[in-house]
Amino acid sequence: MANALNQLDTENADVNLTSQVTVLTHTPSVSEALQCQGIIFFGDGAKNLDGSGGDFEVSITIGGVVLEPDPQVVTFSTAVRSTVFTSSFPVPANKQVILKVKSPNVADTDVDVTAYLYQVPSISLSEMKNFDPANDTVATVTSVGTCTTNTDMRGTNGAYTGTPPTADAIGTDAASKVLVTPANKLATDITGNVAANNMRGTDNAALATELAKVPKSDSNVIFNTTAINGVADAVLGRAVSNVENTADVYSLATLILAALNSAVASGTWTIKKTGGTTKTTRTVSSDSNAEPITGITT
Repeated sequence: MANALNQLDTENADVNLTSQVTVLTHTPSVSEALQCQGIIFFGDGAKNLDGSGGDFEVSITIGGVVLEPDPQVVTFSTAVRSTVFTSSFPVPANKQVILKVKSPNVADTDVDVTAYLYQVPSISLSEMKNFDPANDTVATVTSVGTCTTNTDMRGTNGAYTGTPPTADAIGTDAASKVLVTPANKLATDITGNVAANNMRGTDNAALATELAKVPKSDSNVIFNTTAINGVADAVLGRAVSNVENTADVYSLATLILAALNSAVASGTWTIKKTGGTTKTTRTVSSDSNAEPITGITT
């Protein structure tokens, strides 16, 4: 399959790059559309860039219409001889392509510039169908032709072929890590029965049936003291700021905010979030004759 680029045109000139200048003008084909790409060389060893680098601009017009994005900005290094290429673009039949460039450097007033326009090759459906295994590169992967049966596949060698653990066994192993009294459904220890590298997944399909027996909850399961205290500590120590935006008005979070961050003015009780914004408001009534509570005893 042919894949060589077809050079359509090349132009060379010594140009002043300090303002936008045309470096190539060409009509690829008068009768058919082509996929094209441009490449531009700056400097020839004698008339070079000044080496300041910066953002150079490349502009393309097709049939007098600007190709976006315009300009295409390319950041140059400080090399005095550089090259830049455009992305490939389609050109309709009988449309003229113009390549323009501009340097950001005031010293680039006399630079040798050579521009090329290429036709980018494409692969037709007929070419893809006519792949020649005797001559094309993929023909070197000859071992692919020998792996034609299931016995050639690897990944199950040494797989566990015994009976998989039951739901009871799985539950017991999990319960031993957290629970004091597991449910009576959880019976035997599975530690050591199953290793990560000996599960095949398709042997003994009864595993799926056993897993379906694992209860979602069970009143016979009792959490140990450490686990219970850990949950309580997390609840008591968690900052209300974590939930104040989503907590319902009638929730413990609102009570905490009311106690620590609220104010009463003109009959309105404003309960605020930790950041100072309003969580909710309530209308309150007052009585100047009411006796305040001054203490509580057991």
